[in-house]
Amino acid sequence: MRARRTAPPEPIAIHLRALVSIERGERKTAKAALEELSLRVPDYLPGILERALMHIRQGERAAATQLMRDVLRRTEKMPLEDLVPGPEPLPVEFYRSSAEQFLRSRGGVE
Repeated sequence: MRARRTAPPEPIAIHLRALVSIERGERKTAKAALEELSLRVPDYLPGILERALMHIRQGERAAATQLMRDVLRRTEKMPLEDLVPGPEPLPVEFYRSSAEQFLRSRGGVE
């Protein structure tokens, strides 16, 4: 008997689809997947960070700055060691430090 593989939860599946598109250089497809992710699960922290990174790659610093500030706001009261579900579970500290480093480089840490 073969073990059944379970599909990842919806936000992670959409995020993985976006990552594959990014890896393949399919910007429009990746952007569409990230927009879908934002609409379906607006609080999905890895998706917010991924959208910010997409904006950085496209030279859209203002949009990236806004999203990075959102990451900081959303993680403000979260324990740094808590794991955030995503394609790879990462601690809250990863998201906070990523946002802080970007904002510091922009002079935008509040």
